[in-house]
Amino acid sequence: CYEHLSNLYFIRQACASADEKLKRQKFDTRLSGSTGVIIVHIEDKIICFNVGDSRAIYINDSYEAVQISKDHKPNLPEEKKRIQNMGGRVDRIENFANIGPFRVWNANGDVPGLAMSRSFGDFIGKSVGVINEPDYFELKIVENKVRCVILASDGLFEFISNETVAEIAAPFIKKNDCAGAARRLVDEAYRTWTKDGVICDDITVIVILFKVD
Repeated sequence: CYEHLSNLYFIRQACASADEKLKRQKFDTRLSGSTGVIIVHIEDKIICFNVGDSRAIYINDSYEAVQISKDHKPNLPEEKKRIQNMGGRVDRIENFANIGPFRVWNANGDVPGLAMSRSFGDFIGKSVGVINEPDYFELKIVENKVRCVILASDGLFEFISNETVAEIAAPFIKKNDCAGAARRLVDEAYRTWTKDGVICDDITVIVILFKVD
């Protein structure tokens, strides 16, 4: 299993296969899709790969947050270059006082408006440089003193830093309460999204505890 999952070619093919299957679904995936972040625990290792801006972090035995994955945002130099080479454009929404996330647009600037540069589905975005290729990360549980891993969509991390996530989760981690940590993080993310309005992104959180010997 490790030999397969440490092979980036295998992981790339798995992500490409998932994308191809989405094309054959009955629902419309031209302007809809998903990010993905996955971890696999094999013996003393954690393997992580991600597509898009969902994120994996771990909390060590000092209850400090360390980011595992890398968010695929359109304004990152290597992502922006690829999108521009494919005829796309990276910019914020017009008439929003130059605030909000950078997004992927076609030459006309009206679609798809994706706030990430890699995803599953989003096939109009694929025509202007959005890809399904994952990044790969590996770390040793004991060596890095991994106490807890948190996987979450960008709905959690839009307004809450990794450090604040660790502070919120720490009391629950100390009690081995994964569900309590996840609920508290979702509640806090929802509060920050809605304090100035009613708009709220999707918020998905998974909390996994590890025993460090």
